[in-house]
Amino acid sequence: MIFISAGWSQEDSTFYYFDQTTPERLIKAKIEKTKDPALKSYYRLVYFSKNRNVDSMGYYLKKIDAQQGLPATLLPRLLYLNAYYNRILDNDSLAFVYHQKALIQATKNEDTLTILNSLSGLSQSWDYKEDNHYRLDYLEKLKLAANKYNNQSFSIIYSYLLGNYHLFRDHNTEALNNYKKVLANTFGPRDSILLVGTLGNIGALYQTNISNPDSAIYYYNKKLNLIETNPNFGTAEHYLNVYNNLGKAYATKKNYLQARLNLEKALEYNTTKNKVFNELMIAENLAEVNAGLGYFKEGFYNLKNVIKLSDSLSKEEHQESIANIIENYDNDTLKSNLKQQKIQQRNLWIGASILMVVLSVISYLIFKNAKRKQYIAEQQREIEIQKTEKMLKEQELTTIDAMIAGQEKERERVASDLHDSVGATLAAAKLQFNHLKNNKGKLPNEAEIFEKTSVLLEDAYSEIRAMAHLKNSGVIAKNGLLPAVTKLAKNASGTNNLTIDVQDFGLDERLENSMEIAVFRIIQELVTNIIKHSKASEASISITQHTDSLNIIVEDNGRGFNPKQIHEKDGMGLANIERRVEHLEGSMEVDSTIGRGTTVLIDIPI
Repeated sequence: MIFISAGWSQEDSTFYYFDQTTPERLIKAKIEKTKDPALKSYYRLVYFSKNRNVDSMGYYLKKIDAQQGLPATLLPRLLYLNAYYNRILDNDSLAFVYHQKALIQATKNEDTLTILNSLSGLSQSWDYKEDNHYRLDYLEKLKLAANKYNNQSFSIIYSYLLGNYHLFRDHNTEALNNYKKVLANTFGPRDSILLVGTLGNIGALYQTNISNPDSAIYYYNKKLNLIETNPNFGTAEHYLNVYNNLGKAYATKKNYLQARLNLEKALEYNTTKNKVFNELMIAENLAEVNAGLGYFKEGFYNLKNVIKLSDSLSKEEHQESIANIIENYDNDTLKSNLKQQKIQQRNLWIGASILMVVLSVISYLIFKNAKRKQYIAEQQREIEIQKTEKMLKEQELTTIDAMIAGQEKERERVASDLHDSVGATLAAAKLQFNHLKNNKGKLPNEAEIFEKTSVLLEDAYSEIRAMAHLKNSGVIAKNGLLPAVTKLAKNASGTNNLTIDVQDFGLDERLENSMEIAVFRIIQELVTNIIKHSKASEASISITQHTDSLNIIVEDNGRGFNPKQIHEKDGMGLANIERRVEHLEGSMEVDSTIGRGTTVLIDIPI
C-alpha cells in the first residue's frame, strides 16, 4: 500500500510575500495609479505571481527586462520572483541561482523580507554533497537571520525545515522534536500553512518510522480539521493526501472498514495534476483493504483497474509523477512502501487466481440473466443514439446561425468603413465635377479645380486599397500567422498617429490553417477596435506558443473603457470576439480602466 505525506513546500513561502488575505483590488489599484511602464509591469507581475499564472509571469518578466528602468529598491524582489517562477517550472538549478542573486542584492539594499525568503528557498535546495533534500549550511544562516531581524515567522519556518532535514535522513527523534517546537508556537493567518505541513509530517513519522498508527490517526485528524476550517488550505491535494494516509493508518490497525471509507473519500478529491497516478495508488490500496474485508470480487475489480491504469500511464508520465512525489514528500517512506507494495501485489494475485475459479462457476448462472439485460441495453443504446443525433443537429444549426451572424457583421463593418471614409471623399469629388459641368469654360481656375478633383479620386483609391490590405493582410497568404499579423500592424501603424509593436515567443512552426485564420481574425478585430475607439498612440501584440496552448496579449495606452458597460451594450465587437474565442474553446479576459488603456488576454488550446 502506497503512503504519501504532504508537507509545506518552497512555493508556499510566497505567503510571506503575497499575503493571501490581502484583497486583489489593492494590487489592481496600484496598477491603475502607476504611470511608469516598468513599475506598472512589475505590479502586474506581482498580481499574476499571487495567482500562479505562469504564462503571464513569464511575459512580464521578459517585459520588465526589456524595459529596464525599475527602481533599484525593487531589484532584489524581482530576482526573488524570477526564482519563484523557475521553481514553479521545476527549473531547480536556475531557481537556486536567482535565489543567490536575490540574497546578495537584498543584503546590499537591507531588504529584510527578501533576505529571509531567499535563505528559505536556498535551504530547501538539493544538497549534492549528501545527495539528499535540504541544505544545513543555509538552514543555519536562516536561523541567524531570523534571530537578527527578530522575525517570529521565519523562526518557526527554521524549526519546520530543520525537522524536514532530519526526516529525510531518518533522524526520527530529532525530526519529531523540531516539529513539536513548531506546534508550540501561536500561529497567525499566514503561518497556518506551516501547521498543515507539520501535522502531516508528524503523522508520517508515527505511521511509518515509529509504527504508532493511533498517534498517526490523531495528527491526521487534526490536520483534516484545520484544512476544513481554513479555505486557504482546503485544496483537493490536501484532502486527497490526508484521507489516503488515514486509510493506510486504519488498515495497519486491521480496521479495514474505516480504511475503505477514507480511501473512497480520497478518490472524490482526485483532481490534481497527477490524477492517473493517484487513482492507480488508491486502487492498489483499495485492493488490499477489500481483500482484508473478504470482498474478493471488489478486490479483483480493483486489481483490473490497476492494470488498466498502469497501461494508460506512460513511462514518461509515471517518472514525472514519481519525481513530483519525491520532491514534495518523504522519499525514504516512499521507497519502503514500494517494497511492501511488491509483496502485497504478489499475495493479491494469488487471491485473484482463486477468485477466478469461483467466478467461472458463477458466470454460468449469470449467463441467462445477461441475455435479458442485453436486450434492454440495446433499446437504451437506440434511445441514446436518437438523443445524440438530435443534439448534433441542434449544434449544427447553432453553428450555422453563428457563422451567418458573423458574416453579416463583417458586411456591416465593411459598409460602415466605406461610408465613413471613402464615401466622404467621393462625395467631395462629385461636388467638384458638378461644379465643372455647370460652369464649363467659364471658370478662370478650371485647371486648378481639375487637379483638386484628381487628388480626391487618388485619395479615394488609396483609402480603398488600404482597407483591402487591412482586411486581407495575409493569413490567407502563404506566409502564415506571424507575417500576417506583422503586416497588419505595419499597415495599421500611422493611422491616427498610432504605432503597433509585435512580439512573438515560440512560433517556430505553423499552426493548422483554419486555426491561423481564426486567430488572425480575432487579432484583426482587436486592432480595428484600437484604431476606431481607443485614441491610443502605442499598442503591442504579443503571441506566445506553448506546447498545448497559444497565449495572446493585446495592449494599448488609449483612453480605456468600463468593460461591464461595454459588454452590456455589445459594443466595440467584444461579443463577436468572445464568440470567436469560445468557438476555439479558449478563454478571454479584458482588463481596462478609463484613462489608463486596455489589456486583452486570450488563451487558446492547440
